[in-house]
Amino acid sequence: MWIHHAILRQETFSYTAAGVPWSYSVAGEILFYALYRLGGFALLLALAPLACVTVTLLLIGREGLVPQRGQSGLTRAWAVVLAVPLIAQRTVVRAELFTMVLMTIFLIVLWNDHLHHQEGETAQSRSGHRDWLWLLPLLMVAWVNLHPGFILGLALMGLFAIRHPRRLIPWTLAAAIATLLNPFGWHIYGWMGSLLGMLPLPNAARSLLGQAAPSSTSNFIVEFYPTPVSWPVIADAFRWTDALESSFWFLVFLAVAGAVAGVYYGRPWGSLVLALAIPCALARLRLWGEFAVCAAVVAPSLLTLGESQTPALDVVGAPRPRFRFSGGLPTLSAVLLIAFCSGCGADLATN
Repeated sequence: MWIHHAILRQETFSYTAAGVPWSYSVAGEILFYALYRLGGFALLLALAPLACVTVTLLLIGREGLVPQRGQSGLTRAWAVVLAVPLIAQRTVVRAELFTMVLMTIFLIVLWNDHLHHQEGETAQSRSGHRDWLWLLPLLMVAWVNLHPGFILGLALMGLFAIRHPRRLIPWTLAAAIATLLNPFGWHIYGWMGSLLGMLPLPNAARSLLGQAAPSSTSNFIVEFYPTPVSWPVIADAFRWTDALESSFWFLVFLAVAGAVAGVYYGRPWGSLVLALAIPCALARLRLWGEFAVCAAVVAPSLLTLGESQTPALDVVGAPRPRFRFSGGLPTLSAVLLIAFCSGCGADLATN
C-alpha cells in the first residue's frame, strides 16, 4: 500500500486465497511501516511499551488521570498491577494494541458516566462530572481504521445503552455511523464471521448464524483456544514467577469478589459487566487483555462501595469519609506492591 499508494482490496500474498476480496483496517498497517521507515525496528518496537504504559496510566487515574485516594486508590493500585502482565501480552507490535488503548478509554468513559448517572445519585454529586461521551464517536473513526476490534467498542456502548438508553442510544448510533468512515464502507464488517467463530456462543446460535464450531476453524490459532481450567492450573496463581498465569487467576478472583460486592451493595449493573467479562476470558485466551482492563476498571469500584456510601457529617456540617486510613497503610501497601512486582519480574530481568 505504501509503494503503490492504494488500499489493498484483494488477497495478494497467498496462493490458497489469491484474488479473494480482502477488507481489513489498514491505518495501523501503514503506521507500522511508516515508523519502521522513520526509525527502524527500534522505533517500531517502542510502540509496545508505550501502549502498555498508556493503558496502565489510564487505569491508575480512571478519570482525568487523577489518582484515586483512600481505600479505592489502594484497591485500584493492586488491580492495575495484576493487570499489567495481561495488558503487556496484548500490546505487542500488532494492530491489536490500538484496540487495547481505545477499549480502555471507551470502558472508562462509559463506566464513569454510569457511576455518575445511576439511580440514587444526587444532582450535587453529578455536578463535578465531566461528560466525555461525545469523544467516543470521534475515537471510533480512528478505531475502525486501526483495528477490527472496533466492534468491541460498539458492543460496550450498546451494553451500557441498555442501562442508560436516553443518554447513550444517540451516541451509540453516532458511533455506529462513524464505523462507515473507512475505505471499505460497510464491507469492513466482512470479517465478522471470524469474530463470531471465536466467541463463546452456544451451538444453537452458531447454527442460526451459519457458523462452524470453533474447534474446526481455529485448531491452529493458539489465542483462540479456551483457557484451560483445572485445579493444577488454578494453583499457578501461587507461582509468583509466572506473572501471566498468576495475574490472570488473581484477577478472576478479584472480579468474582467485585461481582459479589456489587450485588451486596445493590449495584448489580457492575456485577453484570464482570459476569459477562469472566466467561469471555475463560472462553478465549485472546480476550485476557480486555478482561484485565474490565476487571481493573469495574471491580475496585464495587469492592469499595462501602467507602463511597453517603458519608456522615462532622461537627461543622461537612461530609467526612466513612473510612480513615493512617499514613502507614498506603506506605505498607506500596512496599508490598514493590515486593510483589519484584518477585513476579525477577525471572524476566536480564543482564
